[in-house]
Amino acid sequence: MPNLAMSDYVDENTQIVRIIGGNHDSLWPPKMAGRNLFDHIDADMVASRKAIYKEIVNRPCACFVHDKALGKEGQVLPYSGLILPTLSKEGRPTVFIGSYVFLDDQIVLKMAAENGIDRRVSNEATFIDLEN
Repeated sequence: MPNLAMSDYVDENTQIVRIIGGNHDSLWPPKMAGRNLFDHIDADMVASRKAIYKEIVNRPCACFVHDKALGKEGQVLPYSGLILPTLSKEGRPTVFIGSYVFLDDQIVLKMAAENGIDRRVSNEATFIDLEN
């Protein structure tokens, strides 16, 4: 549970965070639940995430990502994540469950979390078809 996040795709400009695990607390603003994800990441990452969510909504698929969070003091924190769609009450794949794992030393992660994350960078996305 500490690495999980859940969000709702409302439209191409709105991705509302519903649940965010405890391992994310220090890397996101307090009380991130209920906020639009796109208001809290830089423009390049917004463009990348919008493309990923659009692909997942329009084609039943999951997405495996390799990204980096960049600390304000130059720390580079690689992380991987798996984004899985689930069906909304309307039957559309617009509710996402993600699991994210930082691949770096916990000491470096703690230092970056204390000083804040400057931005996030999307490196690679692999789509996994869920049909047939």
